[in-house]
Amino acid sequence: MEKKKKTMQDYIELTPDMIRKNVQKNEELTKVLVDEFNRDHFDSILIIASGSSYNASMGARPFLKKITKMNVDVITPFTFEHYESELYGNPFVVVVSQSGCSTNSISALKKLKAMGHRAIGITSNVNSDFGDGICDVVVDYGIGIETVGYVTLGMVGLVLYFMLFALNVARGKTLTEEKYTYYLEELNKAAQCHEDVQGKVKDFYELNKRNLLSMQNCYVVGMGPNFGTALEGALKFSETIQVVSVAYELEEFLHGPNFQLTPNYTLFFIDNEDETSDRLLDIYEGYSTVTDRCFIISNSERIQGDHVLRIDDLTCEDVSMLYKVVVFEYLAYKITTDLNKWQYHPLAKVVEDTVIKIKSSKYKEGYDKL
Repeated sequence: MEKKKKTMQDYIELTPDMIRKNVQKNEELTKVLVDEFNRDHFDSILIIASGSSYNASMGARPFLKKITKMNVDVITPFTFEHYESELYGNPFVVVVSQSGCSTNSISALKKLKAMGHRAIGITSNVNSDFGDGICDVVVDYGIGIETVGYVTLGMVGLVLYFMLFALNVARGKTLTEEKYTYYLEELNKAAQCHEDVQGKVKDFYELNKRNLLSMQNCYVVGMGPNFGTALEGALKFSETIQVVSVAYELEEFLHGPNFQLTPNYTLFFIDNEDETSDRLLDIYEGYSTVTDRCFIISNSERIQGDHVLRIDDLTCEDVSMLYKVVVFEYLAYKITTDLNKWQYHPLAKVVEDTVIKIKSSKYKEGYDKL
């Protein structure tokens, strides 16, 4: 009997247990990367990543900066390789690819080695190209192999991994034991929040199905610890539902993109429940008069109705991406499934199959064995 293939929803449902497991074994999980970091006196962190790995890194970036007290930059592999490979000071550089088979990340690792820099690769598949001698050090970030290309488990797992890495690097240095314990408790709590959001987003979808199933385009607005959420939300809608979706930071959204809004536009706002909330709510309420396709993730009592998705018992905003992103993951899966849009345009598929190679041959070989 042929084994049933997992779906995006399957991996979404596996995510809370992954969070709990990896928080519990956080010291063991991050030891290799922490040891690498402690080899030298680094003055900054540079993460090279693309796609969902880039979005996850952007989501973890505010936490990494806050906990390590270091500047943290995130850059795409192509830009690093061709335009911004100059490394000033003494940065701790890592290259991320969940599959370990992304050709641009492989090229970035080769560039680092050619520069005489230590090549550290972070992946969920140590049997990929990353584990085939291209890296000086291969780090397994502990989520296993995710066989669906539109990743969910691995994206959240990478955010979590960088947060756990930050805690263990800073512990006893820039972070007290009390704060270390506090953040581990918040990360554990995020697993429960993730489960709660899974239920709430299903109800949200049913209440707003008519508008969501007729979405033609979308802006996702987030900032700070949830700018990475906005980036991932826009990417997931683009690659699955196949509608134009763009992420903006709150104030940048107001400097041009808002001018084209009509009643046909879909908007999602992500509230951090912090000092930016009032500004965000003002903008949400304002543009709700322009389009009935205006939605928000918020617990504010200022706003009511079916377009508001509320989350009970929030964590601190620093780790909230771990569960707020599930709103977009589930909606992407459910809308694409209900519209039967998993196949993309045949002309575009020909180009990807024959001209554009974004994964090495090990990618298909590895997944064919599963």
